[in-house]
Amino acid sequence: KPEKIVRQAELALKKARNQRTDFTLYNEEEYNNFHIDYQIQRLELREILQQAINKNYLPVHFKPIYDLSDGSLKAMELLIRVESEEHGLLLPGQFLDQAKSYGLLTGLTQVCVNMVAEHISELPDVQININVPPYMLNNPETLNEFINDFHIVDLPPARFCIEITEDGDIPTEHLIPAIEILRTHGFSISMDDF
Repeated sequence: KPEKIVRQAELALKKARNQRTDFTLYNEEEYNNFHIDYQIQRLELREILQQAINKNYLPVHFKPIYDLSDGSLKAMELLIRVESEEHGLLLPGQFLDQAKSYGLLTGLTQVCVNMVAEHISELPDVQININVPPYMLNNPETLNEFINDFHIVDLPPARFCIEITEDGDIPTEHLIPAIEILRTHGFSISMDDF
């Protein structure tokens, strides 16, 4: 069926991107664990995402970033995940595109900031990296909301690095004003997966 072929192509594409290669093969056995997860209907997924925003809750996960010269913990990257009673823990590849198309990514990012604020006292005193898509930075309203989210929950921007994710929709030069605004507020900036 076309829907199945498209789903398999999406999974193979994600694998190719993760492996940074131009070619990969879809292997049914390799993707058995993901096959069920990717069958979540769009409207059901939208409801799951909206519930996470309404409850102001997302599971907090961090990826450690180490200094290779001495092995010390240099930073931690906040990883966005969504919990579903029926489908378990949803990974970004399963919901980010839909969250963007539904206009829910800004709300999910706000919940992430709130979750960090709730757990900040339990975290090591290192920089925290947060992935932010270019379209959120390119829109003055969402950029201001994002910055205000930190002030509302009393998080010091100097402790955070904004990792701008790759997105071909917005030319890099359009982001320069947003980067300058973020820097004046104390955030550091980097490119995700550079």
